[in-house]
Amino acid sequence: MSSDVQFAPCGIDAVREFVVLNHYSRSCPKGGIVSHCFAAKVEDMLVGAAVFGHKAGNARTGSIFVPPYDTPEACRELIRLVMSDVLPKYSEGHFIGQCLRYLQGHSEIKGLLSYADPEQKHTDEFGVEHRHTGTVYRATNWQYTGLSHPSKKFIVDGKEMHQRSVSNLFGTCSVPAIQAAGHTVEVRLSKPKHRYIYVLQKSMLP
Repeated sequence: MSSDVQFAPCGIDAVREFVVLNHYSRSCPKGGIVSHCFAAKVEDMLVGAAVFGHKAGNARTGSIFVPPYDTPEACRELIRLVMSDVLPKYSEGHFIGQCLRYLQGHSEIKGLLSYADPEQKHTDEFGVEHRHTGTVYRATNWQYTGLSHPSKKFIVDGKEMHQRSVSNLFGTCSVPAIQAAGHTVEVRLSKPKHRYIYVLQKSMLP
């Protein structure tokens, strides 16, 4: 990352609009599950953001990390990572590296989890299209642990929602019940994602 790019921890409100506008999901997690945010700026212009937080529903990480290190307190997920295309090559990897070093020195977090969605694509500098497989994670020493389980995606009134968010909002995940309340609902099964972990303490390894 260029020396002109300034790195700093920040609050979720400082990067929310940037994430919504630039992340492929067109969404940003709510403050309740967010624990750490970081911003990359050039001359006070936001050019990158990283959002770390608890897994949906504050869930345990199951077989990814062994007990007692599978708790929400011990682990976090890299929920959003967005970098401007105008930055030099490798800027994304450098930015992640700065985030990791900060978390190692300023938090009690022991392990991190992140996913690469193969349904998402990007175009390189030669105009060649690639599927997102987590190249930046491999470049920054994350460990690949295989594919995740497929999950349900709810499309409620045209807006994509996580299953737990649907349950919290409507008190049920029943499609007929939500439709009876006057909403349009579609359920899709998402493809498995590439899953990566970053171990801040070796005791976290399976």
